[in-house]
Amino acid sequence: PDRLSGASPFEQMMQCENAMIILYRIPEDDTAPYVNLYLPQSVRWVEKNGWIVGDMNDFYLGLRPIGAYRWESIKEDNHVDGWLLRIEDVNAGLVVEAVEANSVASFDAFCEAITQCDLDLHDWQDQGVVRYDAWNGRRLEMAYDGDHLVDGEGIDYDAWPLYGGPGIEAPLGKGVVRFEQGDDTVVLDFEVDENKEMIPMRVIG
Repeated sequence: PDRLSGASPFEQMMQCENAMIILYRIPEDDTAPYVNLYLPQSVRWVEKNGWIVGDMNDFYLGLRPIGAYRWESIKEDNHVDGWLLRIEDVNAGLVVEAVEANSVASFDAFCEAITQCDLDLHDWQDQGVVRYDAWNGRRLEMAYDGDHLVDGEGIDYDAWPLYGGPGIEAPLGKGVVRFEQGDDTVVLDFEVDENKEMIPMRVIG
């Protein structure tokens, strides 16, 4: 989380359909005790009831930071002018939910609806648990380093591949990604030793 682009070894997330919870437990002595989020300035952003809601034309986006945050106007080489949203909390997090614009009466109607969704942070600081009653009607419950539940049922991550979709497949824990398009095939083999624990890395780029 120490750059606009990259990855954090302290990041964990869960997703159900169009709703997502992202949580961090950053050590107090880490060199980057915060989370950065880039937001384009070309988008209309509205702050309401702790939410930041954006009109992306084709869809609407609701963001609910967990932790104190601040805005900064930024410009970096190879980046479009934008906002840096910095969540300044070692126990940071973010709830994200997106909907197709044509499924809601208006952007204002989405703002009103998403900001009424219940986010339960009562057990976050002490137990690492966040609960969210999503706009899509599902109930997400996520424990950092623990269970991920949707409507009270646990997600069996072992039953899912790392990546899966048209033209791409990657079994979990194998270190192999296969891409296909027409008659062309590319296979990336990262030569993962399945007998060794995979260690999260901080990636900056």
